[in-house]
Amino acid sequence: SIAGVTTMGQTTISHTGAPQLIIKDSDTTGAADSNGISFRDASNTQYGFIGQTSSAGHTMLINNTNTINPIRLQVNSSTKLEIGHTGVYVDNANFFVNGSYNAYLSGEVHMADSLIHQGDTDTKIRFPSNDTISFETAGSTRFGLNSSGNVEIHGTQTGNNVATIYNGTGALSFYASSNSGVNRDFRFFSSNSNSNEALRI
Repeated sequence: SIAGVTTMGQTTISHTGAPQLIIKDSDTTGAADSNGISFRDASNTQYGFIGQTSSAGHTMLINNTNTINPIRLQVNSSTKLEIGHTGVYVDNANFFVNGSYNAYLSGEVHMADSLIHQGDTDTKIRFPSNDTISFETAGSTRFGLNSSGNVEIHGTQTGNNVATIYNGTGALSFYASSNSGVNRDFRFFSSNSNSNEALRI
């Protein structure tokens, strides 16, 4: 017996290669058993529970009762996983799906800026500002959609040399320059070589 401890059912401390605390339902077997650890204050109000209360099956619960405070998992006093009443948060750590397994999401994915290719961090899909999407390779923007709905073709060009496709009222327009003061040619080649130019406008 342990002074100050009320035992219901059977509580056993055993040694089978390593110390264990066994909490056992002494009167029920199978899926209908019920056992766990209840955390209560001085007025006997439960504020937390770890165990199994369902008669439908062996479902392990970690439950904070009568409170909206979160459940936190910490390593070296630093919170790594938090389950709160508004969602699940991974704090101060990366989230990994190891091996050949996949992550399946049935809802939306919200991200602040970038979707980055693993092991190739300068290749990414970005959301650099509201209503804007850009596609980057080798650390540079190659293709984009701006807030006006225009398609921007960067390639290796920047600034006024970015080409734009604009689908406006009554016309589909192609701009060789993103600046009205810069004029550039449209060139057509018969193969992937600057020596095989077939048409220039």
